[in-house]
Amino acid sequence: MICGYLYSRDDNLLIFNILLSICLASFGGVIALRLPANESFIKGRSHCDYCYHQLTWYQIIPIISYLYLQGKCAYCQHRIQPTIFIIEIIGLIAGFEASFQHLYNPYILISLIITVAVAAMTDVLFLHIWPIILLPTIISTVIWQPLTLIAWKYWLVWAIILILLFIALHDKIGFGDIEVMLLLALVLGINPTLEIVLLATIFIMIYYAIYQFNNHKLTAVAFVPFLLLALLIRLGAYCLGFCQ
Repeated sequence: MICGYLYSRDDNLLIFNILLSICLASFGGVIALRLPANESFIKGRSHCDYCYHQLTWYQIIPIISYLYLQGKCAYCQHRIQPTIFIIEIIGLIAGFEASFQHLYNPYILISLIITVAVAAMTDVLFLHIWPIILLPTIISTVIWQPLTLIAWKYWLVWAIILILLFIALHDKIGFGDIEVMLLLALVLGINPTLEIVLLATIFIMIYYAIYQFNNHKLTAVAFVPFLLLALLIRLGAYCLGFCQ
């Protein structure tokens, strides 16, 4: 795989990567909320979801505005759902992790993390993942971080395994989960993806056990948020030198 030729630990580049990642994450959060409502995420000013008052530029600064407004609308004082704030924090983490690694193009890695975060948000809120969310990362990976022939063969085998798994367990696993796992393998490769899926599976088993222990009944559980958590932990462990 092509490493990020712009990769550097230069302070200016680190700041640029972090700011870019946070802004992209903020935009991704808007997409996650507007896409299911058939609302344009290209045109139209940002507004409060409750009083629909248009927000000024200083009220939409990623992370800072939410903290400054204490999570409330400046006009109606209604509490703002923290979903976009959370994805902006994930963008902050993505900027750091993409900058302190040397295996992948840092901007494709930022795109991957934010894409999985947006998919996780829609999975939690709507139990659905829109394929269009995945397209920018797929296209940029194919163009700027192309796989070798052998890597494509491994990816194809992984795709066949996941599709067979979906056919066998279609009432237990969603096709959106399959799409995200295929995206992870496309960008990261098979071995890191297997580690992420295994870690995510452990997390969801723990989550399920806690619910069972508290006598709560689970109907449907979003799997992509666990994949996102596992992805951040796996990349963080690599950046800290705990794995390769």
